[in-house]
Amino acid sequence: MKQIHWQEKAITLNQDESVLEALLRQGIDLAYSCKNGNCHTCMLQAKKGDVRDAQPDIRESWKALGYFLPCICFPQGS
Repeated sequence: MKQIHWQEKAITLNQDESVLEALLRQGIDLAYSCKNGNCHTCMLQAKKGDVRDAQPDIRESWKALGYFLPCICFPQGS
């Protein structure tokens, strides 16, 4: 099962669930709008892990700092 960590809490993602969907399902209040990667309203910064490959529309300099769009982020690892 795929997991993410949000403020010391481990959250298990359901099959085919984006990071944004998992966070919202847990009642975490995040800003978002389009849910498809266009508006960048939901952008977050990862403290661990590599999210660069899943983020085609973010500037390379932002990717290098760990920024990603949780609405289109579907973790590949466990």
